[in-house]
Amino acid sequence: MMSVSKLEPDSFMKWLQNSSFKGRKWPPRAAFSQYIQNIYQEIQNAGILKVIEYQTDVINISKANNRFELHLENGHIIKAREVVMCLGSINTNNFSSISHHDGFVRHHSDHLIY
Repeated sequence: MMSVSKLEPDSFMKWLQNSSFKGRKWPPRAAFSQYIQNIYQEIQNAGILKVIEYQTDVINISKANNRFELHLENGHIIKAREVVMCLGSINTNNFSSISHHDGFVRHHSDHLIY
């Protein structure tokens, strides 16, 4: 269902029904990106979090002083306490050197409570 909140598991589906992707059996990956942007915009407008989105490749990621440091392909460096990355595959771990740190989530199922 791809919702960002377990409190609203059908949030993405409802968003799709009100978007230009309505009726598509397999919406493109860009649709989920737009959904996330919409959700984060609402959170940012409410003053809950400061969210900045970068649509670029990360060439290196490390963790120091309780913060992640991301080196982008354009040479910029981002430092953040929390990072959400869309890696494109759930069957691989591209960042094995830091995946053992607190705060690194390889897949959303790591947060499921049974």
